[in-house]
Amino acid sequence: MEIDVRHVADLVKIYLSPEEMREVEKDLRGILDYIARLAEIEVTGVPPTFGPAKAAGLRPDPDVPRPGLRREVVLKLAPASRDGNVLVPKEAPGEAGPGEGDAPGGAGGGRPGEER
Repeated sequence: MEIDVRHVADLVKIYLSPEEMREVEKDLRGILDYIARLAEIEVTGVPPTFGPAKAAGLRPDPDVPRPGLRREVVLKLAPASRDGNVLVPKEAPGEAGPGEGDAPGGAGGGRPGEER
């Protein structure tokens, strides 16, 4: 099976150097080879399990709401904030053009849905 690493990288909008492309292709081949090996396993008569917890008889903890971090703590830990909100990158690192964004490293900010 041919793996077009450049196409995959373009789909997820990342740049890969030629060396990184070789590494990713090697990793993807290993994953696909492993999946092919799994497909060869005879499982007729084996009851399905949908996760290791069920097979081991484990039960998850109940989903109980707990208090989160206080806004002041989060803002103190954030690399950048404005008007009580954490500033996050507008785009992936290296994607924003020169001078774009208003936080360190080209990060944008504002509230979700806010026009910039």
